[in-house]
Parts: sequence; structure tokens; C-alpha cells
Amino acid sequence: MNGRRGGEDLAVLIERSADLKRDLVDFACSPRWARSLAAAMLEAGLEEVDEGHAISAIDRFALQYRLPDGQTVVDRFVASRPDLEAADRDFTWTEHGEALMRRRKEWYYRREPRPGVSVIGARLMELASGGRR
Repeated sequence: MNGRRGGEDLAVLIERSADLKRDLVDFACSPRWARSLAAAMLEAGLEEVDEGHAISAIDRFALQYRLPDGQTVVDRFVASRPDLEAADRDFTWTEHGEALMRRRKEWYYRREPRPGVSVIGARLMELASGGRR
């Protein structure tokens, strides 16, 4: 962005980001990745999820879930897109993602991170509710 045109550059960047995110989600949800996505959701304890949890699960799957060869879905997405510019290719979630999120969501990093999903067993739930069901 470099302050050239300020708001106009930001609008272009936001639009480009939205387009790439939409393409990445389509790629991650394609039949090619159905088994891996199902495995990632099971590992996270998400057999049945609502829309909000599904969105988070797909994001985690696309950006962080390690495929058997050690790559992520976003790595495969970038490799499948020779049309991407160098700036789009050079961004890596592991190297740049946290710094980006710290700038964009300062409020989130003011508190200790908590897991978005917790799996609670039947016995623990019984104990937590004082034996009531």
C-alpha cells in the first residue's frame, strides 16, 4: 500500500483479499479435499456443526491443517494458481499471519487465547451440572 493513494489502495487490497479468500474456500471445499476436510473436522470434534463453527473449521483446515505430505491446503491452492502475483505467493500464514492478525484484531490479542471448540465428555458434563441432565 505504501500510502500512495490511501483509501483507494486499501479498497483494492480488500477486494483482492475477498476474491482470493472466496477462491481458497471453494478450493478447500471441493470434492478433491472432502476426505481431508472430514478428517480435520473429526479431529477437532466437530461431527455436527452450525454455520459459525463450519466457517471457523474450514478456515483452520485451509490455513493450518497439515496434509500427509506436510503441506497445507493453502500451499496447494497457491501452487495450483500460476496467475498469482509474487506478492500473493510470498505471503505465508506461518510467517506473516500472526503479525497481520495482531494489527487487524488488536482486541483479540489483549486476552489469553481460548480454544474455539471444546469437547466435553458425558461424565464431565454430568459432574459440571451437579449430576443433573
